[in-house]
Amino acid sequence: MERMNRKVLFAILLSALMLTITLPIVAVHGVGIPNPDNIIVATFGGPETVDPAWAYDTASAELIQNVYEPLCAFDGESTTNYVAKLADWWPGYDTNPGHAITPSLPDPSAPAGTNQTWYFHIRPNVKFHDGSILTPADVEYSFERGLLMDHSGGPMWMIYEPLLGVMGSSAYDVNENGKIDESEYNALDTAIDKAIQSNATHVWFNLPAPYAPFQQILTQSWGMILSKNYAIAHGCWNGQHGNYTEFLRTYDPPTPGPLMDPAPEAMGTGPYKLSAMNTDPHTGWYVLERFDDYWGGPAPTKYATVKNVEEWSNRKAQFFSTDPALQADFCAVNRANIREMHINGDKDGPTYPGFRMYKVPVQSIGAVYFVYNVSQPSDYTPVLGTTPKPDLFMDRNMRLVFMYALNVSKYLAEYWLGEAQQPTTCMPPGTAFYNESKPVRNGNTDADLAKAQAALDAAWGGQAKAQGITVKVTYNAGNTARETIAKMLEDVIEHRLQWASGAHVDIVPTGVPWSSYLVDMYTKKLSVFIIGWLADYPDPHDWFMPFMHSEGDYSGTSQGVIYGLGDIVASWPSGPSYGPPPYTNYLGETVTSINNTYVDHMIEVALGLPPAGREAVYNELMDIFYAEAATLPVYFSYGRHYERTWISGWYGTWNSNPISPGLYFYTISKVPPATLYTVDVNTYSAELSPVSNISIWLLNQGANVSITPAMKKSPTGSTSPIANMTAYVKRNDAGPQPTLVLVLAIWSGVTASGHREEFGYAYDYLAPGAEAHLGPTSISNAMPAVGQYEVYVNTYVLSDYAINGRNQTQADFHSGYFYALGYCDINKDNLVDVTDYQLVKKAAGTMPGQAKWNWAADVNCDNMVDVSDYQLIKRNIPKSYTPS
Repeated sequence: MERMNRKVLFAILLSALMLTITLPIVAVHGVGIPNPDNIIVATFGGPETVDPAWAYDTASAELIQNVYEPLCAFDGESTTNYVAKLADWWPGYDTNPGHAITPSLPDPSAPAGTNQTWYFHIRPNVKFHDGSILTPADVEYSFERGLLMDHSGGPMWMIYEPLLGVMGSSAYDVNENGKIDESEYNALDTAIDKAIQSNATHVWFNLPAPYAPFQQILTQSWGMILSKNYAIAHGCWNGQHGNYTEFLRTYDPPTPGPLMDPAPEAMGTGPYKLSAMNTDPHTGWYVLERFDDYWGGPAPTKYATVKNVEEWSNRKAQFFSTDPALQADFCAVNRANIREMHINGDKDGPTYPGFRMYKVPVQSIGAVYFVYNVSQPSDYTPVLGTTPKPDLFMDRNMRLVFMYALNVSKYLAEYWLGEAQQPTTCMPPGTAFYNESKPVRNGNTDADLAKAQAALDAAWGGQAKAQGITVKVTYNAGNTARETIAKMLEDVIEHRLQWASGAHVDIVPTGVPWSSYLVDMYTKKLSVFIIGWLADYPDPHDWFMPFMHSEGDYSGTSQGVIYGLGDIVASWPSGPSYGPPPYTNYLGETVTSINNTYVDHMIEVALGLPPAGREAVYNELMDIFYAEAATLPVYFSYGRHYERTWISGWYGTWNSNPISPGLYFYTISKVPPATLYTVDVNTYSAELSPVSNISIWLLNQGANVSITPAMKKSPTGSTSPIANMTAYVKRNDAGPQPTLVLVLAIWSGVTASGHREEFGYAYDYLAPGAEAHLGPTSISNAMPAVGQYEVYVNTYVLSDYAINGRNQTQADFHSGYFYALGYCDINKDNLVDVTDYQLVKKAAGTMPGQAKWNWAADVNCDNMVDVSDYQLIKRNIPKSYTPS
């Protein structure tokens, strides 16, 4: 569900109010739904940990976000608007768009060098699951503990960089002996202690320089708050600054730490508490139980159970079952199996009865990574001939063999069924400053295969071709998207490249349990691995840092990339923005060679530059990324989410946010599916509208519209009523063009101050014969819970093009007019198709004033061409219409 501009929505509502009729609120009892008070998930790849300071995988983050909470969170599907969580106020909360923070001048107690201070008022009377009360000291402890633990390959770099201006604790190893000595610890400990401070009501962070993404960073699992007393009692850092012995005990642990040993333990303030957990890497599971004293009000469902079911056939059996002992409400469906969810195997047709599907954008990419020197001992050490060779992939030519051997076009067509594309660099389309024109490597053509052969001929001076290689290409077990890549590499490298007579060649696709996969990856035990990266926060820095920096989670911790080995100039892209060396960069610096120090410098400096400067530096980094060839980006896709139709509360919430790590059960419940409501757009009579270019058609009033209301406390803690409205609509006429169907609902009641009404709505474009699940949308108000309330509802069909008609000026578009279907038609040919999609791609990442800015490509009128615009275009392909 999208958000309408207030000006246009108000005009629609004024017309609609005259046409409303009363419908009763019907109680929902969940009769016939299996396990009505338990949301059950069948997936693969279980959590690595329950520790927010350790977790850096989506499975762990999914569990953590239900048990713990951050200071603030993204508002539903937005990546720019915030809602208050454990902090209930910060400067700018009441005045800035989206509740963005306004950094303050340095606090009087801040250390020298502080540029700004970020204050957060901590919500009072919030209970942990053991009944103890949250204090600012718990918040300060949670961040300080994470920074002092700082495990290798973990998420704490995102806290270190804004607070201390470095990538991690290793920056304090000034003598570079590979450990933190006591004097170095004293400097580190003092810096951390002064960076985060608290009193009885507030927590504040002292930043050495402006860092705009910091509020985004605070919303995710690494920003979650745990109970200080509980953590200390369970073996975590004891909270004592200046204690070097205690620091050594808890610093950079090799395993997820005391909260997972001997059994998983968690103590947060979230809507669910961890009830039980089995950590078996193949058959593990966990159960969450509702926390009835949650400050936001109890969750609608008592339990949530997440099961690790690796085999698709078993997951499918559970998903299709209604047996309470077997069934699942959500299921991870591999792309290769999505046809099994649709009638007649038509992936673009309706799902089988009882199931619902959403296409959702995901800010992630999947890639193949090469480790420069595999740590020993390792079960994944590559072999040259018969001799183990840990540094096999330190030779760029060896990496190029694999890159030019993978037929990416075939992979995207056959596995992703055309619902994916190859990124041109280490971040996905739609990210700010993304450059669609950059070249890519793949094995799509015979010419590409010839490049793979040439690279093989040159690798290790010809010895790789002469002797052969043995390489385990690893992926997390059960992930068929990554397994398919491994098998395609096996086929081409073993059978389509020319090797010397007698060479032994063995490319071994190897599935590894998720829990050990991450450990092996972060300790450089793997040789070639395939994995995805989900954006931590929506900024390009979150892509270049992990993919290119010496301390990045992939390039540094997992791969050990060394820039500039061999002839990097020969590998430089054609048509570069900068280079090859020697060249002068955006900063005016003369670049004579590429090395790790230079790459790190450019990544770090880009963060503080104006947009034009960031764009220039990121384009240079894209050229270096291509030339070094340490990683092969393979796919960026739109995800498919499947659920049973009795599920309510996934779509339109944080669950469907592009950067959500997984299910957030607080908004989810089980309710009977609403009745299908059929509409015929050929039988409506036009109603008068007070706004030019808006036409409204009325459906048969009161005809079988379903509303499923739910009364509960609002997320702000008030006792205002909230109705979650869901309507199922099917268009039963023959067309000819798609039509916008709007479902409007109104709260109406009498209070001590008089009559009040509040509005809610949901809408979708329906092609002839199509059906849609409209909602859920919330209808809320601040009326006291007194008196009688009625819900009014009407369903309307609006002419697509009439909402704006494209006869406004450019300024009109950016004054906030609602984007109708015509907005998606970038080239104005009365058809939303791949041409419009390509035009958005060309302008991706731009803002007004930049060279490639195209205002028409900014479909949602937010002055940024990004993933939201992609989502709107792809949602409407292919659609035609007749302008009115």
